[in-house]
Amino acid sequence: MPAEKLLPEIVERIFTYLTRDTASTEDTWTYQLTLLAVCRTWRYVGLSMVYRHLFISSATKTAAIDRQCPEWKKDVVTNIDLIVAQGYQPLAKSFKINLCDLSISTMLQFANQKLAVSEISWNHISEFILHAESDYAINMEDNENIIINQAIHQFVTLLPGIDRLKLEFHEDDFGCTELVDHMKKRYGYQITYLDGNSSSLQGNHKLSNLSYLRVEFAVESEVSQNHINAESLKHIKLYDLFPFELWSMLYSSNSNGILFKNLQTLSLCPYSMYSDLECHSVETQIYAQLQFPELRSLEMSINADSQKLIQYAHFPSKLQKLRIHSVDGEDIVVKDIKFGMAERRQLAAHIGQACQGDALPLANYLLGKETNASYAFMRAFGNSPLLRNKQLCLPQLSCLCIIGITCTEKIHKLLSSLSLRLPENYPVTKIHDEMYINVRISTQTIQLK
Repeated sequence: MPAEKLLPEIVERIFTYLTRDTASTEDTWTYQLTLLAVCRTWRYVGLSMVYRHLFISSATKTAAIDRQCPEWKKDVVTNIDLIVAQGYQPLAKSFKINLCDLSISTMLQFANQKLAVSEISWNHISEFILHAESDYAINMEDNENIIINQAIHQFVTLLPGIDRLKLEFHEDDFGCTELVDHMKKRYGYQITYLDGNSSSLQGNHKLSNLSYLRVEFAVESEVSQNHINAESLKHIKLYDLFPFELWSMLYSSNSNGILFKNLQTLSLCPYSMYSDLECHSVETQIYAQLQFPELRSLEMSINADSQKLIQYAHFPSKLQKLRIHSVDGEDIVVKDIKFGMAERRQLAAHIGQACQGDALPLANYLLGKETNASYAFMRAFGNSPLLRNKQLCLPQLSCLCIIGITCTEKIHKLLSSLSLRLPENYPVTKIHDEMYINVRISTQTIQLK
C-alpha cells in the first residue's frame, strides 16, 4: 500500500515509534523532517511530534574543545533557529541538552543565547532532558563556577514551565549536578516527573507534587536529604536502590503512617545481589507504617526487604499484577490474585525460603491454585534448575517463555520433563542468534500429558 494511503491512526503510530527517542543530533532531526514531506496526511499527523523537541548538542565526540576559542559555536548544533524561523515554537514541549566533549557551562551559555534572542516566551516547554556521556566529561576550571551559576540562573528563568526532568548523566560529569540542584530548587513545587540516577537526588529539596519517580544506582548519602510527598506519588520504579533509602525521603500528612493514597505501581528491581548486607535492612516498624490502599502492580526481587514489605505493609485485598524477579534465576508474573493478610503471610514465608536458596515452594505457590490467579507467566532459561526440578507444579500456568534453547529436540525433552508436550508442527522461531531458539508458549498450545 502506498504511504500516502495509510490511515492517519497508522501514520501516528509510525511517528510515535520514530520519534520515541528525543532527537539530539542534526542528522536524526533532519531525518524526522523528511518524513513530513511524504504527503499532507503525514505532515498533518507528524508535525507536532517532530517539532516537539528542541535540542542542543555537541557536533563532535573527539578531543575536548578549547572553550576560550570563539570558534566553539561551530561545534554546537541546535534546531532552535529553524523552529523559530518557521513559526513552530508553540509546538515545542521538550528541551534536551546532549553533552559530549563540551562543558555544561558552554552549552548553557549557547542555550541562553538562542533562547533569549527571540522575544518569544518558552513557558510552554514542560520537559527538560540532560544527557551526558561520562567518557567525555569535562573538568570545570576554577573560574567556571561563577560562570555556570550565572548561566544556570538565566537558563531556569527562560524556561519557567518545567515540570518533568529526565537526567542521564554520571555523578562525575562536572557541572551537571549543580544544574539539577538549581532546577529542583527553582521547580521543586511543580515537578511531577523525575527520572534519573543517584546524582539527580542530591541536595535538600521538597518535591511535594511528584507523581512519577524512577531512580537508578543511588546510595544513602545522596538521597537522605530529599523530601517527597508520598500522597502525590502514582508510580515508583527503583533500580539498584535500597528501599530504606526511599522510605527515608518520604513524608505524609497521615498521622498513622506513610500513606500512598494514589500509588498504583511499585517496582523495586533488582538489588538482590546486596540482600546479604544486613546493615541495609529496613526495620520492621518502618514497613508497618507503609500503606498502599490503591496499589495495582507490585514488582520486586528476592531479598529480606521484599519479605518484610509483603508481611508488614498494608495492601489492598486483591492485586492486579505481581512480578517477582530472580526466583532461582527466573521471572514469574501472576495477575488478579488474592492479596489479603493470610495470602501475604504465606507469600512472605516462601520468599524467606527463597532467600535461603530454596525457590521451589515460592514457584509452586505462585503458579499453583492457592493464588487463584487469572493469568500466570513464567520466563526461564533452558538450563534452569527450577524447570528441571521434578517437584515443580504448573497447574495455573498460562504462558511459559523459554530462553536460549539450542534445538527443538531439547524443547520437547524439557517440556516432557514438565509433563507437557508441544503439538506437532508447532512453529518455533529463531531470533537474533541462529544458535539459540526463544520459545513463547501459551497453555492453548501446551497440552497436559
